[in-house]
Amino acid sequence: MMIFCDFDDTLFNKNAFSEGYKNAQSFHGLQEVQVEKIFAKFSSTNPILINIFSNVAFAAIAKDIYNCNEQVLKEKLDQLFEDQAKNWIFNDTIQFLEKYQRDELAVVTFGDTDFQEKKMKDSGTKKYFSYREVTSGIKAPLIQKLIFDNNLSGPFFFLDDKPEHFIDVKKLPTEIMTILVNHKETGKVAQSNQSCDHVVTSLMDAARIIDTHSVRNK
Repeated sequence: MMIFCDFDDTLFNKNAFSEGYKNAQSFHGLQEVQVEKIFAKFSSTNPILINIFSNVAFAAIAKDIYNCNEQVLKEKLDQLFEDQAKNWIFNDTIQFLEKYQRDELAVVTFGDTDFQEKKMKDSGTKKYFSYREVTSGIKAPLIQKLIFDNNLSGPFFFLDDKPEHFIDVKKLPTEIMTILVNHKETGKVAQSNQSCDHVVTSLMDAARIIDTHSVRNK
């Protein structure tokens, strides 16, 4: 069995993370409205125009807009992240990950490689995964490559908060059960599509589905 997990808004609460940056004014020296303006630079309805977030990119934009000391700000953000990241995962993230063996878990996430690795390390989740893949493109080919290159055995599951990623996964030659995770804490509800096999509102709900279909429980 192998469970492929997205990271942001599946295991890691981006709302809590962004609020943490906004509320740390005395630490990094930026006002909340300034932080919001910088975060807006990483939002777009067009995926081609999305700036991939990292503390390096955040500090660079802050320098351009507000003439901040880029290196000092980046170091402060890194320290803030190291101190707080464990508070920015969902309440059931660790409980979910601890249900399974390390060789049953892989993370396939979109973003900046160094920053995604930092997120996993500082949030305390990195140790749970046997494979960690970061992409700036489509996730499906990475999942298929992990299965083929490592001779992985099913059943296979893929958890994500964005149903559009399931479309390409369902085109793969390998059968993979897709689970859309709509965490209540995020305040958003992604609409299911024909590529979604299940929709849940918590990771432990996903675990119950996985356990029902897992060969190790049969």
